[in-house]
Amino acid sequence: MVGIPWELKCPNVIGVKLTGSLSGWTSAKDVILKVAGILTVKGGTGAIVEYFGPGVESLSCTGMATICNMGAEIGATTSIFPFNKRMVSYLHATNRKAIADHAESFAHVLRADEGA
Repeated sequence: MVGIPWELKCPNVIGVKLTGSLSGWTSAKDVILKVAGILTVKGGTGAIVEYFGPGVESLSCTGMATICNMGAEIGATTSIFPFNKRMVSYLHATNRKAIADHAESFAHVLRADEGA
């Protein structure tokens, strides 16, 4: 491919701002089911779904993983959350301190760009 022009299709990014916090009997699965209800099965096809906002802090690391895993239900190419302290705590709790330390050293690039 040296010297030959090529194209790379940039996927659409769908931002999902999470506000408030989970309460009572609600779970991370309720969040993705609500998103799926809004976007429908084809609404996220080929897109990256990026979750952000103050509501992210109320989700556990496994809750974020559940939401990302179920992103396929809306056709998303992938789903992402910003790196946070809950992820660090999870990595420490699952005996992955080295990974947690490495991720923390790159925390500044594992967050959403302000205003993007």
